[in-house]
Amino acid sequence: METSTRPSLAVLPFTDMSQGRDHEYLADGLAEEILNQLAQSPALRVIGRTSSFSFKGRSEDLRDIGRQLDAAHLLEGSARADGERLRVTAQLIRADDGSHLWSKTYARELRDVFAVQEDISADVALALSVTLDVAAYSREQGGTTHVEAYERYLRWRDIVMREQFDLEHDRERLALAREMVALDPACVLCRDALAVSANAVAHEVGGAQAETLRAEAGQAREHIARIAPDSWVARRDRTNALWRDGKRVEAITLAKAIVDAGPLTKERVWDYTYMLYAMGHIEDTIALVERVRAIEPRALFLSRDLQYDYTAARRYEDAEAKYQRGQELEGNQREPDYVAFIRQLAGQRAGGLGELQALHGRLLRTGEKPFDTPLFHDLGDVLGDRAAMLDLVRKSLADPAYGGGARHLEFSVNLADALGEADLAVAALRQALEAWPGFREGGMHHEAYVLFWNAPYSTLRAHPDFKRLLTEAGVTDYWRQTGRWGDGCEPVGEDDFRCR
Repeated sequence: METSTRPSLAVLPFTDMSQGRDHEYLADGLAEEILNQLAQSPALRVIGRTSSFSFKGRSEDLRDIGRQLDAAHLLEGSARADGERLRVTAQLIRADDGSHLWSKTYARELRDVFAVQEDISADVALALSVTLDVAAYSREQGGTTHVEAYERYLRWRDIVMREQFDLEHDRERLALAREMVALDPACVLCRDALAVSANAVAHEVGGAQAETLRAEAGQAREHIARIAPDSWVARRDRTNALWRDGKRVEAITLAKAIVDAGPLTKERVWDYTYMLYAMGHIEDTIALVERVRAIEPRALFLSRDLQYDYTAARRYEDAEAKYQRGQELEGNQREPDYVAFIRQLAGQRAGGLGELQALHGRLLRTGEKPFDTPLFHDLGDVLGDRAAMLDLVRKSLADPAYGGGARHLEFSVNLADALGEADLAVAALRQALEAWPGFREGGMHHEAYVLFWNAPYSTLRAHPDFKRLLTEAGVTDYWRQTGRWGDGCEPVGEDDFRCR
């Protein structure tokens, strides 16, 4: 079962045993915090939260859970909050036979919740004979020791982990974040939550109110930089600021340092993966995401991202294998279906017109852009007719609203590329990139650069206009400055280059 010599552990979601069953967020928070603390030990391989918590509410055999997570040990437990009293029970179990290695009950005051977390983490580490410095972790993480602020942070985190990102829940998160910052102004993670929540609501409401909220988010980030400049959160913010200023080399160097200094969580890793991908280092991106996947084997978002990455690397069989395995994972299958749909249009996937129509129907039913658009609706009537499909792309370039707006021109890029029409694909790519703020100034968000590499099927990458777009976006300058060219790209003399 072990994939390395390190002992492996999965922390399962704790059960809420409170009388009103109204402290699930506390039980989940306890388990997640213990998981985070244990993950600090380089001598221990800890399965990530997304994968461990995928078994929440399911009564599966512990041996089966261990096999699915590739974990030799499991930690399970329960939490009961009763007024100011807290009772937590934890058991460490061998996954291969279900036997108990260690069990203990911690009965404390609720205000001692942080000490309970540290005690359980230390006891588990001791039972597995690994070293753990919880104090160093707590300082670096930038959390809170204020019980009421922590309670609000757990409720905020619970909304995030449930992926409830509608306006109502975004407003609830913002209220919780404001409360936790008022209770503990020195809490770095609380101010980070405030910035994230304020920006989320701003995105929903628009107008003058949005500007006020974005200013509030900016002030929260500035405060983090003042009170905790060495925290990973402050360093992540500096990374993104460097990127916005066009300082690609410095941004990527700092992003890598953040990854190297801590556990491979999405929060720490994802900016770096996007930056690598943006500069065309696709195989390096795949290697990093596969490392994260080793501790998150049941995370659909990793399966989804790897399907994009394998496709960009033209590893179509790997992308299909990942798509098939990902069908059993919990979550929204919209994007995996989309990548498979485009791959089939490009002739890089088995299945006839019926399968293509089935994928189109599933995407149409999501009711989300770019699928709930005139372009995608009309596409269903001409699947299999290349000329008619290309006419729809041309129509979307003449009228971006037809395709769902300028920000959804990526679909037109993908469609033209899959159909082998590089001239049309690069015209759509230019429109899509120019719709992003900062494109001409070199400050475009790193997520926008995926547009370059998510179109591998035609001869787009060898197109002269594709090369011009890379130069305009600052990618070529980065390559020349570092000597690290993107995958499939290389210099030609002193002033030219080529990609394939």
